[in-house]
Amino acid sequence: MGFFSSCGKKRPLNGKQYTFILEDAGEKTWNVKYETQDIVTHTLGSTEKGKPAVIFTGVNSGKTNVTIYRCEEGKTVSDADNVYVITLEVDRRGNVTEPTPYYGEYRINCGNEISGAEWDIEYTKENVHCSEYTEHFDSEGDGMQSYNTIYAFTGRHPGAAHILVTTFLPWCDITNTIRDEWLYVDSKYRVSPLEMTGFQSLRLSIQDMRAGQNVYEAVNTGDGVKLSNYLALYSGSSDKEERRDEIAVEGDETLYRTVAGLLNECDVSSWDGFTGSDPDALDGSTFIFEATLIDGTTIYATGSNSFPEHYNDLISGLALALRSADANQGGTAAD
Repeated sequence: MGFFSSCGKKRPLNGKQYTFILEDAGEKTWNVKYETQDIVTHTLGSTEKGKPAVIFTGVNSGKTNVTIYRCEEGKTVSDADNVYVITLEVDRRGNVTEPTPYYGEYRINCGNEISGAEWDIEYTKENVHCSEYTEHFDSEGDGMQSYNTIYAFTGRHPGAAHILVTTFLPWCDITNTIRDEWLYVDSKYRVSPLEMTGFQSLRLSIQDMRAGQNVYEAVNTGDGVKLSNYLALYSGSSDKEERRDEIAVEGDETLYRTVAGLLNECDVSSWDGFTGSDPDALDGSTFIFEATLIDGTTIYATGSNSFPEHYNDLISGLALALRSADANQGGTAAD
């Protein structure tokens, strides 16, 4: 494996390093990206037992979030198939430490396993990665060890993920559901219980210097969502819309919850009534956002070179959701 650093030429502090153990990358590579520079530097190497690892060394005291991701050479974190986001802290002596659980992780504690029971876990592998381990503890203070089964989830791609944990009791032919819930991976790859802004429909129309409008649409179909992106053209004074270069997918509940989770993350409910404008801008773009929520509430926002908070996050999130769903369906671009 190659060794490299991306934190400049500052001399590292003489403190304790922190080692983050990785999976075998296979034909892909592990990459490291920092939120704040000059706090830690890193090398890619291996542990004493030969496991691949990224080794962090303190450069200056402070705290930073670090993204570790595995992808094909030349790709970015948005194309990664495994992503970890950890928070590293360097003290004045240069010791590098990581909080537990680390930034971005979500844990499910399933308690003690029943002797002879068969456990099973299903989850949306496209969006989350799951690690299973046993946590031992002395529950009674008498030295007798008990244990819990822990499932720890980290983000692969932003979006919704369904988690189902069951146990099968073969002696009575019974399957019990232990956990049935939805998680959400946000744009920073943090995993948390899904919070949604349920919607019936939404439309984001963007007009820039090009001909036509770049339009994103999403419509609740009852058991999922139809999500599309296209170029809208209008001829003369006609209000009739001509769609060009359309990409549309018919998604299931997971895609619907992904879009609804994105609306919650971007807090679009607070956009209603926004009418931003920058009169000094010579060119740029204008937008119109319209949405009807599941309870009938309507949201309307418009702006010219002035945008509500998380506006760009919404665009990039919709584009990523559509691109991922289209790729999973083998490409469904409309004529």
